[in-house]
Amino acid sequence: MRQSTKIGVVIAICLAPVLAGCGPLQASSHEWVLAGQLLYTLDHPDRVSAVVWSPEGTRLATVAHPTEVDQSGSVRVWDSSTGALRYSVTDLTGSLSRPAWSPDGTRLAVASLEDTVRVYDGTTGEALYTVTGQDATWSPDGTRLATSSSVTTNPAVTVWDAKTGEPVLTLPGQSTAAWSPDGTRLLTSVIDVKDLNVEMAARVWDAASGALIHTVPDVVGGSWSPDGDRFTTGRLDTDRQRWDLVVVDAATGTPVYTLSGLANGFGYWSPDGTRLVTASRDSDTAVTVWDAATGASMATVTDHTEPVAQAAWSPDGAWLATAGFDDTVRIWDGTSGAFVQTLASAEDVADVAWSPDGTRLAADGADGVVRVWK
Repeated sequence: MRQSTKIGVVIAICLAPVLAGCGPLQASSHEWVLAGQLLYTLDHPDRVSAVVWSPEGTRLATVAHPTEVDQSGSVRVWDSSTGALRYSVTDLTGSLSRPAWSPDGTRLAVASLEDTVRVYDGTTGEALYTVTGQDATWSPDGTRLATSSSVTTNPAVTVWDAKTGEPVLTLPGQSTAAWSPDGTRLLTSVIDVKDLNVEMAARVWDAASGALIHTVPDVVGGSWSPDGDRFTTGRLDTDRQRWDLVVVDAATGTPVYTLSGLANGFGYWSPDGTRLVTASRDSDTAVTVWDAATGASMATVTDHTEPVAQAAWSPDGAWLATAGFDDTVRIWDGTSGAFVQTLASAEDVADVAWSPDGTRLAADGADGVVRVWK
C-alpha cells in the first residue's frame, strides 16, 4: 500500500524536475502503441526507484533501494536487447538518486544522499572519479557536471569539469540544478525550512561566470522548456496543502501564467514546447495536458484509481504513458487524452520510461522487478 507523503518528501519530489519529450500528434490515435508483449523482467532485492535508458537505447540503468540486510543502494546496468546484466554499482552507501547518463552515453553519474557522486565508465562500470553532491546532471554538451549538496546542512550547487572531476564553479546556498538546453544558464533553488515555515526561491545563473541573472521568489525546483525561453517552477499555495505550477519567462524572470491547485510542482514539457502535462502523485488521480503557450487545459484523464507517480511522453510525442499506484501503466493519446492501452505491472509503480526509439517501455515496481514491454 502507498505510504502517506510528508511535506519534506513532497519538497524532495518537487526538486527532481523531469524533462521528457514529444512532437506533433499524428492521426492514428486509437491503434495500440505497443504489442503489449512482456520482453523480459529485471530483478532486484528490493523496490526499484528509477529506470533510465542510455541515450542510444542499448542499455538500461535501474536503481534499487537499500535492504534491511544491505544498507547500500545499488545501480544495475542491463543490456536492453536481452535483459542480461552488464554490471552493478554497489560501492555507494545510502539511498541513491536517479542516475544520469552523459549525453554521449560513455559515462554514468550516480549520487548518494550521503553527499557523494561517483562517475563511472558507462560501458564497463569502472569508477572514474568522485565528487560531492546528492544529485547530478550533465551539461548538454557533456563537458560539465552539476551537483547539489544537502538542502538542510550545507546547500550548494557545484559545477565540475566532467573530464577531470575538478570544480569550476560553486553557487553557495543553492539546491538542485537544471541546465538550460543550450548550456549557458543554470536554474537552481533556495529552500530555507524554519520550524514549519518554508521559504523558497528559484534563481537563474550564467553557467560560465556564475553571475546571477534572475531571482523568482516563493517558488522551487523547475525544468526548462526545450527552446530555453521558459521554465516551470513549483509554489506551495497559501494553505501549504497544494501546489501551483508557475511558468516563467526566462528572459525577464517574470511569471507568464500559473496552474493552480495541483498535488505537486511537477511539469513535464513536450520537446517542441507546445504542451505540458501534470500528474497527481500525492492525493488524486488526475493527469492533465495543458497548452504550454496559454496554460489552457487540453485534456484530463482520471482513469487511474490511485494517484499517479509518473508521466512520460513517447519520443514522437503522440502518446503519454502514466505509472500509477493502482499497479498499472496506462497509455493515452497525447493530445485528446483518449485511453489507448493498459499494461499491468507490480504494486505501486513509481517510474516509467520509453526507449529512445519509442519501441519499448520500462516500468519499475515495489516488488523489485522492472518490466520491459514492446
